[in-house]
Amino acid sequence: SDPEHKRLAEKIRLAVLRTSALTKQLLAFARRGKFVNQPVDMHVLINEVIDLLKHSIDRRISLQTTFNAEHYTVSGDSSQLQNALLNLGINARDALPDGGKIEFVSTNLYLSDVYNCYHLPVGSYICICVNDNGTGISEEVRSRIFEPFFTTKEKGKGTGLGLAATYGAIKNHNGHISVYSELGHGTSFKVILPTIATNLSEPTSEDIPSTMPLTSYFKDSNHTVLLVDDEELLREATISILEDLGFQVKSCIDGQEALELYKDCQKSIDLVVLDMIMPRMSGPETFKKIRELNPGVPIVIISGFSQNDAISDMVKSPNCTFLQKPFQAEEIASAIKKLLA
Repeated sequence: SDPEHKRLAEKIRLAVLRTSALTKQLLAFARRGKFVNQPVDMHVLINEVIDLLKHSIDRRISLQTTFNAEHYTVSGDSSQLQNALLNLGINARDALPDGGKIEFVSTNLYLSDVYNCYHLPVGSYICICVNDNGTGISEEVRSRIFEPFFTTKEKGKGTGLGLAATYGAIKNHNGHISVYSELGHGTSFKVILPTIATNLSEPTSEDIPSTMPLTSYFKDSNHTVLLVDDEELLREATISILEDLGFQVKSCIDGQEALELYKDCQKSIDLVVLDMIMPRMSGPETFKKIRELNPGVPIVIISGFSQNDAISDMVKSPNCTFLQKPFQAEEIASAIKKLLA
């Protein structure tokens, strides 16, 4: 309730969120970031990007869309794709200091063995162009525009990661990105992504998530969670989150300790939250040995890296889900809710 404490706490929260966003940009460029494979309506996504841009651009800049694509659903991670297009929109905004126009244009194209200058597999694609009539980009800058940490913005105005992360995200989705620009005549970024067979239908009421606070699902549940993570700061923070949700928490600093504790207390443990990279015994080995003791125990796998082959095999097993660090309280609460349901 102390106003000064609230002000400082809000500064800490904003710093954490910015650091989290920066980490995700680095992971996206390294192609090791979170990747959720699901159908994504690119026209809906573009409209969401437009809504976000409206809050951060000069009123002298007009935002326009021209949707010519008849097939506009791709398979991938909507968060990565939204961030990629948002970065292109922000880049266009910065090229319009005196106002102008930003346009998102979608078309379809089919790449064959004959017509395929993008070196992509044969098939159907959506092409999204982000055009502006701004200052343009010199040939020297264009040659380096997707390099990490390269920026032409003044100190404090850019990290040089936006377009690098965009490049990584598009490559994550087996796509292509290129840029055409002339000084004084504007810029056009072209993104090409493979489409899937059918477009998404309108969401029904069953698709809309409940607005009930997640904490209410666990109230008086008396569930016990085994948390295994070797990083003290993250472990303590996650313990606080789980206890706030209403869980009893047993914590371990590595897989060996967790396995020994689980052998003694498995009847009282309802769910395991398991980190992947730990000393003494790795996450995958710990997962295997705990599942040998109890094949049905629900497990939330947590990791700073993306869902690799080892994690994918674990997630395919019953009662298991994956959560990438850094995560917020709502995300781990949602993951646990699905498993305990």
